[in-house]
This record gives sequence, structure tokens and C-alpha cells, in this order.
Amino acid sequence: IQKLGASDDHREQIQRYIENKNYTALQAILAGYRPSREAELLEVLPRLFGGGEIFDQVNQLFLEYDQNLLEMVRNLEMIYHQLVKMGLAQQIIVDFGLVNQADYYSGLIFRGYIRGAGIPVLSGGRYDGLISEFGRDLPAIGFGLHMDLIARSLIKAVENKVNVLVYCSPDYLAQSMVYFNELAAQGISCEYSLADSLVEAMDYARDRSIPWVHVVSDTISKREVKK
Repeated sequence: IQKLGASDDHREQIQRYIENKNYTALQAILAGYRPSREAELLEVLPRLFGGGEIFDQVNQLFLEYDQNLLEMVRNLEMIYHQLVKMGLAQQIIVDFGLVNQADYYSGLIFRGYIRGAGIPVLSGGRYDGLISEFGRDLPAIGFGLHMDLIARSLIKAVENKVNVLVYCSPDYLAQSMVYFNELAAQGISCEYSLADSLVEAMDYARDRSIPWVHVVSDTISKREVKK
């Protein structure tokens, strides 16, 4: 955006459109800055999100554009692979369209989500130049937590704790729905499994701390989910 030479108003709009992944509005405002490589790159940024595969595409985009930006991308890729080694691959999404309006951030920014909340409950990043304004020149990274939202989500999770996961093969869909409704009528908190196999259903129940999986076939088999 700095190289684009955008006004302060346009800068804020571009950042907001990238953050909201508003492709149409972003394309419209960048049309006034074409032809330029900066406009082309900014237009594609909101679409660059996913897992580790996204780095190949991003590295190619910046390969012949700006070595400083390329170095930032490679630093982020290194951090991502460290997280993967920690077993967190399924919990991480890399998003090159993530924007934080606070100007003091100097590098990586991140957000955290939990089940049942549609907005971030954690937000933070790297701000190496901020501490110097308070008397010491130190690198720093930090985050804030949305405690009210976390508390509400935890209360909701306790209130809506699922006790039974109902699973069946495709041949028993009708019977399983009848059985599911019978459990619900008895006041039993249950969830219908969309897993492709019993192994996946058991793993899902274990991840969600659901204590029982009921398998519907010609008979009903009840399987306890062990940690």
C-alpha cells in the first residue's frame, strides 16, 4: 500500500476490503491505481489463505517483486512449519488477507477462534517498536483475550453437552433418524454423525468429549468412548 501511493482514506478502505474479503469493492478502488504491480498484488491478497500449500503461490508472486517481502513470507513459512511439527496443522489457517488496523504491529499477527463463537476470542501479534516508546528498546509479542465471549461459549458448551453420537451406515439412515428422535424425546442430548466410517465417528466423539456412540443397524450397539 505504501508503494501504491494511496491516500489515507483509500488506504483504510483497501485494508478494510482486504480484511472483509470484499473482492468487488477492492477491485473497484484499485482500478484507479492501475496499471501497477502493487494493485495486482493487493487485489489477489484476500484470496491467499489455506494451509501450507499457499506458500508456493505466495513465494512465486513476490519472487521478482520485493526481496524484503519475500523474506517476510519465508519467515512466516518457517513459523508455520514449526507449528506443524507441534501437531497443530489442523488448527492453523494461514491468511495473507488478515489485516490489523493498529499501526504498531511490526510482523506476524494472529487471531484465535473457539467452537461456538463467530468472531475471534484472541487477537495479537508482534510489535517490536512499541516498547521503545515506554523507555526500553525490546522486541515484543502479545495478545488480548475476549473474556466475556469465552465465558459465554464455555457456559453454552456445558449447557449443551452432547452425551450420545448417533452413527449409521448409509443403508440405515431412516432407522437412525427414528432412533435419534426417540433419544431426543427422552431428553437425551445427542448429535447425528456425518462421519464416513465408525472409526471417524469414534474419533470425532473423542475429540468432542462425547461419552457414547450408538451404532444403528439391525440392532443398536452402544459403544463407550474411551480417552
